Amino acid sequence: MKINKRKSNKKIITIITSSMIILAVLYCTVAYFNDLFPFNSDKATNEQKDAGEDQKKSTAVPADGKDTTPKGNTSTDGIIAVDFTSFNQSTEQIQIRSLIEAVSNSGSCTLTMVKDGVTVTKTSGIQAGPTTSTCEGFNISIGELSPGDWQTTLSVEIGTRKGSATKTYKVQ
Repeated sequence: MKINKRKSNKKIITIITSSMIILAVLYCTVAYFNDLFPFNSDKATNEQKDAGEDQKKSTAVPADGKDTTPKGNTSTDGIIAVDFTSFNQSTEQIQIRSLIEAVSNSGSCTLTMVKDGVTVTKTSGIQAGPTTSTCEGFNISIGELSPGDWQTTLSVEIGTRKGSATKTYKVQ
């Protein structure tokens, strides 16, 4: 009588799977303690940390809330470069945006529009960016302005520094 012996594939598969799991756990342990992949991707280098600290120092607001001396592309004679960046008209309002060549989170922007003896004046604060600032924006109801050419002046004051820009815009 002949006895058939079956090879046990389950036993071999179990041994191979267990070995792979043990090797994976071992690699993960070694990688974690030696900052190897995949555990090293979120750590900043010393150079990155220094650059971040420098950026914080140049843009952070002091604890007392007072603005520091404006930085950026400003002249030393107290004049700040100011420009209009957009003039958009919809059926309900006109949006006017600007660029200020100084970094500051305080000060004021005054927009004055004049046509045929009629003057419309709006004010806003200043919003600092990384290298420049902008007026917080002007949204003027279309009902305040009649159609035609409006002489538009934007005046900016940051501490003792001042700047302005003037353009003519056509309201339709």
